[in-house]
Amino acid sequence: RRGLLRSRSYFPHVHLDFDLTGLSTDRRDCRRDFFLGRFATFGSRGVDNTAYRFCQRFTACSGIELIVAVDKVAASGGYMMACVGSKILAAPFAIIGSVGVVAQLPNFHRLLKKNDIDFETFTAGEFKRTVTIFGENTDKGRRKFESELEETHQLFKSFVSTHRPSLDIDKIATGEIWYGQQAIDKGLIDEVMTSDAYLQANSESSDLVEVRYRQKQKLAEKLGVGAENMVDRVVTRLWERLNESKLP
Repeated sequence: RRGLLRSRSYFPHVHLDFDLTGLSTDRRDCRRDFFLGRFATFGSRGVDNTAYRFCQRFTACSGIELIVAVDKVAASGGYMMACVGSKILAAPFAIIGSVGVVAQLPNFHRLLKKNDIDFETFTAGEFKRTVTIFGENTDKGRRKFESELEETHQLFKSFVSTHRPSLDIDKIATGEIWYGQQAIDKGLIDEVMTSDAYLQANSESSDLVEVRYRQKQKLAEKLGVGAENMVDRVVTRLWERLNESKLP
């Protein structure tokens, strides 16, 4: 059967939607290339690390090659996840890169002080709280926070270098982003191609099978959806009848 294999997976608190598309090229031994289409914004490394671990376990358990295709964005944590693939494809205007670390926060200490409001923080450990939103930040705390960002950046660079050893990591780990053709020139991706083009190119020589995944809904959720649909239908009918009554 020809079709498309798609499995949508969700991770806690943040929707990380990606499609796994299977291409079976040899029916006798069921060897497959698996294709992952990644659709995300600039990711959180904590959340995208969960997705990366999922893909890593998937390939390790199944022995299936993972080809990553980026149609929109794989930046920062999104690119970290994409690196797990043996090959990365990207659309011409897909956003790639952003191998950097950023943190920013406002500080309301002076505003609170102006209004005679004290804010106190109690910690155990010299660097348990380096910078704060409401307290007074110190130069020592700022330097420690910046050093932690730099350590995280070094870990990020090491991760990318491990999975893409041919990259000149110091040139691309500047936090910059690039589009498809620029990214391939930098070595961030392997080919400029959309996911649809990849599937179409392989549709004649491979069997594409469609599988749809649905999350099991709780009874309360099912009742809520049913009630919402019923209200929508009632409102729509009332609106239609109201419009019909206005006709001459």
